[in-house]
Amino acid sequence: MKKIIFIAVSVFLLSTSVFAGEAKVSELVSKDKKVADQDAVLMVKGFFDKSGEVKSNFRQTLFDASGKVTQQSEGVLSMRRPNQFRWDYKNPYEQMILADGAKLWVFDIDLDQVTVREQKEAVDSTPASILTEGYSAVEKSFIVSAADQTQSIKWVLLTPKDQSSEYGRIMIGFKDGVLEALQIRDKFDQMTVLEFSNMQLDASLQDSTFTFTPPDGVDVIGK
Repeated sequence: MKKIIFIAVSVFLLSTSVFAGEAKVSELVSKDKKVADQDAVLMVKGFFDKSGEVKSNFRQTLFDASGKVTQQSEGVLSMRRPNQFRWDYKNPYEQMILADGAKLWVFDIDLDQVTVREQKEAVDSTPASILTEGYSAVEKSFIVSAADQTQSIKWVLLTPKDQSSEYGRIMIGFKDGVLEALQIRDKFDQMTVLEFSNMQLDASLQDSTFTFTPPDGVDVIGK
């Protein structure tokens, strides 16, 4: 009888030590994840701290839900924090998207058409606001966490706090502390990928870069 009791106690002690080991591993994993997420926050903050006026070439690729490329374009991005940006699309068609701090202008050059909206209504809690407003916009609307590293690019995952957001997730890729890529997946599982090159973090942009007056003869839609 004593032998049976001894065996039962031994099994109990062994199982307890296994569970304790699993708990320690879980604690280590949780701790490592927390540290990685903190590093991700510091990386995003660090980028915005050293980038006031930015100019960069970009390439934009749109994918449908099956992963098929539906559109590709390229151009130049100019950005002045906290609330001014300009996307000049050059190929395959010309378009300008400009935020002057109050209004958002979209000029379809081929169509001779301008659309104008209140900037805050148009870009609040969007990737555009993230880039221009900086970490305050990120922290307000997204949960920041670390993601995998691929081809020397360190990825940061932004998960919307608002469940009704039109964005499923946003990934920001950094290389040596500089913005390298942006992946935006919407709620329909379509994805936009922006790849940046020749990025200048101290571009000394002219004020005229962020001012726009519709040319004579174009149709103006909106406020």
